[in-house]
Amino acid sequence: MNHCVRPVTLLQVLVSIVIPAFNEEKYLPGTLEAAHKACAAFDQAGWASEIVVCDNNSTDQTASVARANGVRVVFESFNQIAASRNAAGRAARGDWLVFVDADTQVTPMLFREMMRAMTREDCLGGGCPVTFDSGPWLARQTVIIWNTIGRVMRWAAGSFLFCRASAFRELGGFSQDWFAAEEVEYCIRLNRLG
Repeated sequence: MNHCVRPVTLLQVLVSIVIPAFNEEKYLPGTLEAAHKACAAFDQAGWASEIVVCDNNSTDQTASVARANGVRVVFESFNQIAASRNAAGRAARGDWLVFVDADTQVTPMLFREMMRAMTREDCLGGGCPVTFDSGPWLARQTVIIWNTIGRVMRWAAGSFLFCRASAFRELGGFSQDWFAAEEVEYCIRLNRLG
């Protein structure tokens, strides 16, 4: 069942799951399956949701995989993560934007925690610690260091970052001057807003 395409009523919160994707046909099905399941948390609260995938000029079947999974697909020809995040963020209709990387798996529990934060009037955005299910020892240690720095500096990893759509628009999205670490620069500007 596709939980993420319910119609929106006037007083209902709409959350947009925004997924930038470049040549992600291998990981995208798992990411979309997890996102659809996690959207059940929105359904239970009476919130609506949508999933928007930005095909960032892929040379594989990324866009076809996304469409086959019942999500809206937009296209960005400039091959850069910030440009892809921005294209999908601009196309999203939600009050809140949830940026999820195409190789990231979210859970209903994570979405319920995020929803608690979203209901606070002073919340402009947030994220969560990153975990690796597998991978080289050094990569897992790097994630532990990132999580510590992110918590202290109030930065969210690009693999899971949410914000009010109004804040995204006010900030002009992610800076395309950054090839990498665009989420860190974005979080610095988001923190300055509030």
